[in-house]
Amino acid sequence: MKKNKYNLILLFLFTFVMLFFVLKDDFDDILHALLNIKYYYILLILFIIFVSDLIKALVLYNSCNVNKIKYKYLECLRLIIVSHFFDGITPFASGGQAYQILKLKSKNINYSRGIGLIFYNFTIFQFSFLILCILSIVINKIFKIFIIPAIFNKVLIIGLIINILMGVLLGAVFFKKKNNLNFIYKIIRFFVKIKIINQNKYDKLKRYIDSVVNALSNIKKNWISIFKNIILNILFLICFYSIPYFVFLSLGIHNINIFISLLLYFHVVLISTYVPMPGAVIGFEYAFLYLFGLYITGPILKAGMLLWRFLTYYLLMIIGFILFLVNKKEV
Repeated sequence: MKKNKYNLILLFLFTFVMLFFVLKDDFDDILHALLNIKYYYILLILFIIFVSDLIKALVLYNSCNVNKIKYKYLECLRLIIVSHFFDGITPFASGGQAYQILKLKSKNINYSRGIGLIFYNFTIFQFSFLILCILSIVINKIFKIFIIPAIFNKVLIIGLIINILMGVLLGAVFFKKKNNLNFIYKIIRFFVKIKIINQNKYDKLKRYIDSVVNALSNIKKNWISIFKNIILNILFLICFYSIPYFVFLSLGIHNINIFISLLLYFHVVLISTYVPMPGAVIGFEYAFLYLFGLYITGPILKAGMLLWRFLTYYLLMIIGFILFLVNKKEV
């Protein structure tokens, strides 16, 4: 709880810093742009967000079925919505998964099975995310739709490598081959030797991996369900990541199409995903301003960034927190 309070204070502080630098030179023009938005596009964006959550809840529901866990679809949807708050206040959006495990425990689903379910779900999401990220980079490299400066390109490659390594590690645990697990334990022990992590954290990580392996050991790999969840995750990502396009339409900007907007946004996510701040605050905003600034300039770009960030991050956190309070007694 104390850590969450610290994260919230940090989030508010860095949000204030971000707002100061964004608004200080163009406050009047940004305010004018935001006051003259086309509200039917905002309604469309809210509908897209809701549909995205419906898809994400369906993925979780399918994962429950594969893992032979009885959990209703509406409960999955509520879990997804509340998770926005816990994802938002923790670095790397890690808090949502911890909350989901605790919530499952309150429904008499033991930690081992809960960890297995969330791990299963996250692994499939990571594979889906990697498919689209690699595809977006390859398309941009082949057709040279936009050019990224060398410094951003290096950060992009680092983000891609980290995501690929994450996918490899998740796959190694997911497929439960002994040699793969031994390799992972050697990597963790190496980090212990160079004192990046201590022995206590190593023991916790090993217990976590062992719990996941045990939870998955009795699950027959249902490749049809896995394929279906990958497709649903891809649909979710395309749906949710299309929001910047409609944000700029609401501000009267038509010189960027939805395809370019999606490519830009996948690059934004790769560049800023591993900023060690709740919500990757400042990292996301800076990457968004720079990359979308290749096509859109001036106060309207800043207005678009603020509107996008509010709708896809702060608003979801607020809604998740309200729903959490309403159902707090159940946790």
